Amino acid sequence: MSDHVVQKEEPSQSPAIEMSLNEVVDAVRRIEERTAEELRAVKDAIASLLEQSAGSAADDDSSTRSAANVAAEEAAESAPPAVETQPPEPAPAVAPAPRQVAPQQVTMATPGGIANSLLGVELAEDYNVAADSQALLNGVWSGEPAAIGLVGQLLVFRSATIERMAQLLKDIGEAYYRWRPESAGRPDAFRDAVVASVLRQCDSHGVNNRIEMVQPGDRFDSARHHAKQRGMEVIDVFGWVVLRENGKVYTKASVSVR
Repeated sequence: MSDHVVQKEEPSQSPAIEMSLNEVVDAVRRIEERTAEELRAVKDAIASLLEQSAGSAADDDSSTRSAANVAAEEAAESAPPAVETQPPEPAPAVAPAPRQVAPQQVTMATPGGIANSLLGVELAEDYNVAADSQALLNGVWSGEPAAIGLVGQLLVFRSATIERMAQLLKDIGEAYYRWRPESAGRPDAFRDAVVASVLRQCDSHGVNNRIEMVQPGDRFDSARHHAKQRGMEVIDVFGWVVLRENGKVYTKASVSVR
């Protein structure tokens, strides 16, 4: 008798495995669906927040503009009315003036300049007669003999010895009237300044002479006046009288008479 072992066949497990796989697929599908829904909800929530934020900002901006508009309107109401202005008219065209060559000018306000050397510091820096000093020096630069003569006499006087100063007072007077003859009949601040300057220089050296003016119309006085012709009345003045310290005449004034 042969020993044959008959084995019992076990039932197949395929149906059970297939069922398990289907359940897993269904579960994954459900998870995906829930995840998609959650993502949509999150997106919707974010969009809603963005809309609310934009609306709030718009309200704030509108409020700010409204407040600014109100302030601007109030300022405009309180501001004074604007004044209408006309545009400036264009300046008329001016043709350039022809170039003129002027004589050399000396700046009287420059201390230590050539004006001080020629006229002396006292005259050169006396601003009350600056225009006259300038006119005199301009005459020198132009070659005017009378201006050169007066400045020359002032230079000689300032460099003279004490013994010659009194005599040079006469020479300065005659040089002055050659430069400005019309000043004899009217007030002349520059003439007075020249006289005061030279007399102060005399005083500083102990020379006490004085100067006496002569005017047209004065009665001719042979003790004080010198004229080439005879007459009773002074009509032209060419110098001044220089007096001694005691008042007596030192040098006579040159005049013309009638």
